Amino acid sequence: MSPHYPKARMTAFTLTLSMLMAFMLSAFHLAARYAQADTGGDAQVNRELGTFAKLAKQLKPAVVNIVVVKAGRQVIIRNFQVSQVPQEGQGSGVIISPDGYVLTNNHVVQGATDLKVTLMDDRELPAKVIGADSGTDLALIKLQSDKPLPYARLGDSSKLEVGDWVMAIGNPFGLEATVTVGVLSGSGRTLGNNLYDEFLQTDAAINPGNSGGPLFNTAGEVVGINTAILSSGQGIGFAIPINLAKDIVAQLQDQGKVVRGFVGIGIAPLTDELRQQLQLDDSLQGALVASVVPGGPADQAGAQKADVVTSINGHKVTSDRDLLTQIAAAKVGSTANLEVMRSGKELTLKVNVAERPQDVQAKQPAPRIRLNR
Repeated sequence: MSPHYPKARMTAFTLTLSMLMAFMLSAFHLAARYAQADTGGDAQVNRELGTFAKLAKQLKPAVVNIVVVKAGRQVIIRNFQVSQVPQEGQGSGVIISPDGYVLTNNHVVQGATDLKVTLMDDRELPAKVIGADSGTDLALIKLQSDKPLPYARLGDSSKLEVGDWVMAIGNPFGLEATVTVGVLSGSGRTLGNNLYDEFLQTDAAINPGNSGGPLFNTAGEVVGINTAILSSGQGIGFAIPINLAKDIVAQLQDQGKVVRGFVGIGIAPLTDELRQQLQLDDSLQGALVASVVPGGPADQAGAQKADVVTSINGHKVTSDRDLLTQIAAAKVGSTANLEVMRSGKELTLKVNVAERPQDVQAKQPAPRIRLNR
């Protein structure tokens, strides 16, 4: 005898079965959607990684190979006559304007008697050095061309963050159009070679021949000029921030040289030991006046050894290097207002900014300072 189901129980069973089928169908569609999303995610990752290839293809034409012929060295040949053997150096550069201005390193072109600049399409163009700056190791050269040249846009290096992707293009060991990729490993690095060091550090491979070549961000903008490596390390390269280079380029274009401000003080870091000696608050930031040039602008304004400069023209001084940079950027002939702390009192010194002589040592080592008060 067949079982007998009331009408209400049949309806409940039908609803339950319908709900189960709907759930299974929904789960099937959801799984299919996740599978599609995962495939799309992989494709997105591939596209993001592929942008390096696209960027490299777009940016390579703006990067040049620079071969420098320098004055020869004296050698003794078989008949004992002295002869001059020309020397060659090699580096990279980046075209930064359609009329052919190229940014590179000073050490690439220093002492050059002739330049051979080759574009990525193998064209060799005549070039001359417009100006160079040993303080930042930057140089500007000009290519001669009847037609506009491919060039790279300058970015904003202050927007870089540690961990951001960067790409270097150059000619290491003469291997043209070499592309390397890495991340920004650090910023504000000092190597002790120049007074105005504030390098970007990257693990993008940089080798001899990369000097003067560009460091790009993922937007295809120049954010640095590759300039140095640590011979004792791997994956540690350094580039000059493009924001520092922009002002240098403008001065080299206008004057062929870089003019920096000078007030006639030697400065040093404000260490914890010096804070204690000077009875300064631990939170006070600034730079110590280690020496004063007799008869110089700061001397005439009343600056003294052991003064602590806390501000210049309203800009809070955070370190000795910060003060050095601010003084260097001050306009020659202008008046700089230096806020200093002396014996617990705040003073304002009005200093006439002069042009910095090339042979002046602006920074002095802190450990050797003796405070004679």
